[in-house]
Amino acid sequence: QNLHRRDLAVMAESFFGVFMIVNLVIVLLLTPAYVAGAIADEKDRKTLEFLLATDLHNREIVLSKLLSRVANMSLLLMTGLPIVSLLQFLGGVDPQLMLAGFSIIGLTLLGSASLSILLSTLFAKPRDAISLTYLLMIAYMTIATVALVLAPAPVWILNV
Repeated sequence: QNLHRRDLAVMAESFFGVFMIVNLVIVLLLTPAYVAGAIADEKDRKTLEFLLATDLHNREIVLSKLLSRVANMSLLLMTGLPIVSLLQFLGGVDPQLMLAGFSIIGLTLLGSASLSILLSTLFAKPRDAISLTYLLMIAYMTIATVALVLAPAPVWILNV
């Protein structure tokens, strides 16, 4: 009986890990494609002039486009929350692990969306903004991985 409960808890935790990785991959793949075309698409369709003619400031236009796209992406990610809530019946997941996982995904969403909207304002064509966003994200992940591999182990890890 006790082993059965432990197996359920291990299964719930491993399912949660896979769920978080899938959500992170979704954020990394969909956010640039969805957000990077926001302003560049307005430029490409020649409708940005109409937006600039309103009483809105430039920052209000850009931030509203950014926040609406981030909100849509957040709603897409929240569709999996009922599944995660069912994991509590299988032995539960550590609340700190859950908070850390959702924080990482939220900050990744916000960071990639911010980079995407920046490049969307700089380029006239949506495809240029999207492709450069993906290229910069791949370069960042590659440099971070190489730095992690080449960095010496911190002293506090060696003392354990």
